[in-house]
Amino acid sequence: TEDRIEAFQELVKVIPPLSDMVRFADYSAFDPEVIEKWREFYDAPDWIREPMALVGIIEDWADKYWFSHWVQPGRFELGEMHRRDLITDDEVKLAYRTMGYSEYWQEKLLNLVKAVPTRVDVRRWWDMQTIDEDRLRQIYHAQGYYDQDLEDYVLWTKVYVAFPDLIARWRNGWITEEDVKSELTTLGMPEERATE
Repeated sequence: TEDRIEAFQELVKVIPPLSDMVRFADYSAFDPEVIEKWREFYDAPDWIREPMALVGIIEDWADKYWFSHWVQPGRFELGEMHRRDLITDDEVKLAYRTMGYSEYWQEKLLNLVKAVPTRVDVRRWWDMQTIDEDRLRQIYHAQGYYDQDLEDYVLWTKVYVAFPDLIARWRNGWITEEDVKSELTTLGMPEERATE
């Protein structure tokens, strides 16, 4: 009967197994925004759609298999493309989404793309007074310095930059040795070190 034929036709249609469903989700093959953005990579071409239909994989399932076969650029490649202005912040975050990263991580991962200024640059900026101590501390922290190491580095930078000028002023007789010591302790150098 017609009903039995129709039921049989439904039974031969393949429903992808759970592992494939998870893969589709990882690649955002269920996400309308991702599909719309990369539609040309989502729609399976006829040369793959037709053989898939022969084994019961039809319509949108064929598209999902096709979409999830593409190799995605990794985080490093995305970072390089972003630095070279080949892709936008939103495109990077969308790509992160297709890698399975939640919105919580996308912005944080995008911030990893942005280079941290070098220690030499930071010293120059401090010397030119284009940054304040909070910014100095923030940059050194971003470079990986914490706790006492961070405090020592901030102090070292302040003294390193100020010391040559203080010595030059002292040699020229413009300030006294006590003035030099006072300036150094004001910067944060321990008094016993400043008087050595």
